[in-house]
Amino acid sequence: MAAPVKDAPAKSEAPKPPPQKPATSPPPAPAPTTTTASRISPSRVSLSTESTGGSEPEHKGAPHPVNEEERMGFLCKLGILDTEPEKRFDDITRLCCLVFKTPIALVSLVDKDRQWFKSVQGLPVRETDRKSSFCAWTLLPEFPEVLVVENALEDVRFRNNPLVLGPPHIRFYAGCPLVGSNQLRLGSLCIIDNKPRAFDAESCNMLANMGEMVVREIEKDLMIEQQRLKSEQLYRENNQLIRALDCFSEGIMLLNMSLPTWPILFVNEAWERATGVAKDALTGDGFWTSFTTSDGAPEASRVKLNSAIEGQESFTLAVVYNGAGASTPGTVSDSTGNGGSAGGRRAISLQFRSAHNSTMDSYMPLVGIPSILAAAPAAGGPMYYFVTISTAGKSTSPILTAASQRGPAFTITDTKIDPFDDVKLGPLLGKGSYGRVYRGVWNGAQVAVKVLETVQQAAEEEVLEAVLGGQISHPNIVQCYKHCTRPMGQATDADNEGRTLLETWMVMEFCNKGGLSDAIERGWFRQRHSLFEPNYKFIILTAREVASAMTYLHSRNILHGDLTGNNVMLTASDRDARHFTAKVADFGLSRVLSGEAITTRSYGTITHMCPELLVDGLLSKAADVYSFGVIMWELYTGQRPYGGLTHGQILHAITTGKPLSLGANCPQVRCRLDAPGVARPTDRFRCYLSRSQVVN
Repeated sequence: MAAPVKDAPAKSEAPKPPPQKPATSPPPAPAPTTTTASRISPSRVSLSTESTGGSEPEHKGAPHPVNEEERMGFLCKLGILDTEPEKRFDDITRLCCLVFKTPIALVSLVDKDRQWFKSVQGLPVRETDRKSSFCAWTLLPEFPEVLVVENALEDVRFRNNPLVLGPPHIRFYAGCPLVGSNQLRLGSLCIIDNKPRAFDAESCNMLANMGEMVVREIEKDLMIEQQRLKSEQLYRENNQLIRALDCFSEGIMLLNMSLPTWPILFVNEAWERATGVAKDALTGDGFWTSFTTSDGAPEASRVKLNSAIEGQESFTLAVVYNGAGASTPGTVSDSTGNGGSAGGRRAISLQFRSAHNSTMDSYMPLVGIPSILAAAPAAGGPMYYFVTISTAGKSTSPILTAASQRGPAFTITDTKIDPFDDVKLGPLLGKGSYGRVYRGVWNGAQVAVKVLETVQQAAEEEVLEAVLGGQISHPNIVQCYKHCTRPMGQATDADNEGRTLLETWMVMEFCNKGGLSDAIERGWFRQRHSLFEPNYKFIILTAREVASAMTYLHSRNILHGDLTGNNVMLTASDRDARHFTAKVADFGLSRVLSGEAITTRSYGTITHMCPELLVDGLLSKAADVYSFGVIMWELYTGQRPYGGLTHGQILHAITTGKPLSLGANCPQVRCRLDAPGVARPTDRFRCYLSRSQVVN
């Protein structure tokens, strides 16, 4: 997601109801394929796609992320590799097997040449080579997101993987990246099955919550060591490497709220420290066996609770612990101050959050949930809630006073963060440098809700992306239904001090087949019978749709500025055999052109930027054509452009004219977006596709 360029005070457009899409069949099972790894030398960047014969290519693992050196440095610094198994991690992987009903669950840390398992359920080994690692693919997206492979035999990245062809015969995989406090990824918490299976967005969100539990356990050791050394210099060096200290004192419990007794599935050690209630005394028991509501009217509270749970709402509940022998920070006193109306029983205020559609707590970083997943599981499935309690850094204790005990035991927590009365937010879809996108519901239809965080530059200017969204309309451009901008305080950084911070919310068309880049990696543009042969029909149809959208934008003198596969979305359609339609999205770096070119200091995804933009800061229609050419290369090769290269190596390759190679056997085609006579960078980057032209 890219930065918008103009901002304005709160202003809303008249809403336009989203179209209702008919049910469609899923995309065809693509031909599995793999890609050839890039070879890097001081003088050449070569990404050959030539086939060496009729057999399927050898399996190639995930390329290294651009920050691999920094990532490995942090992983080694944590000192967790090759340590003994620990119950605190095994409890989480066992919980994953129980909740998701999979035979295998792993805490996998991706080392230099291997993936090593800190905790493993269902496998007899503690490591495998990195080349065969599914988890290594979670390191690659620019921003963290869960990787879901519903059938490995139908995904080009994994079809020839030794762990798919041989034991443990992986078919289903879902892995949440383990994101450190410095945003570096260590590996993943993953669940695995030897049978294909569907996975929904709510379950994916729950896996992300569990991944956060793993990261806290990993980083907690670093915090403890930091406190032990009591070094001010060490603190200055490491204060960005750990979560806010409060989160390590956050007591966490997981409940199955779909059963009347609310079985307790998991309790962490911080819960015991915060409440004095032993975790072993609670795990496996029913919540209502150990607790009652503090207002003395449990039945009245339960009616309200059931309604809140059905709506997956967050709420606060004051409860009294019924057990004995626990050492707590305090006890409840009665109104007379004579030692407690409950005979010294502990009353505790607990925060309940749905594990399916919200984060575990406010400390958790955002991890994207693929939009291709169904929104929710079939009705009647388990309903899980996280229950938290914390005393760290707070002036009040979770132990209630007599006055607070007389208040209501049950309170709905207002977790609404958007400015719209008629929109309900769901799980996060993705996060970028300047904003985030959520799944949502508006007027009964699924929508995407995009949030941009900007600094106001002039009093009367609006965020350009929101303005453009209301002015442009094309069948291959993601539609914006309405938007609203509101002030969010004052900026404090040196460059913008005193300026107003703005938050722009946009309700947009929801594209339920994910992004183009993800579809390319899955193999949707390969022939069904081959792992390496392009499906020219699918490539041409998709390229024509993107070209049509860009031609429309250029006819209105609008430059996209960041055209990449991640900014082309796919939505279900029965118009042709692909079962999807491509739509251009994300206009955060767009500009309105008034001459031949615009001079700018900002640019989008470096792999798709043309040399004159990177060197001279010149943004023109030709720059969009160049970006389109890189997308064409991705469609044909099935690879990531400049995969495995660092940011510096990519910059050097582009600015010194080292091309992305397509090979001599690729048929040539003239690619055209804008009108004749407009300069196009086809002399520097030639598009090869088929004998058919991609035209307006």
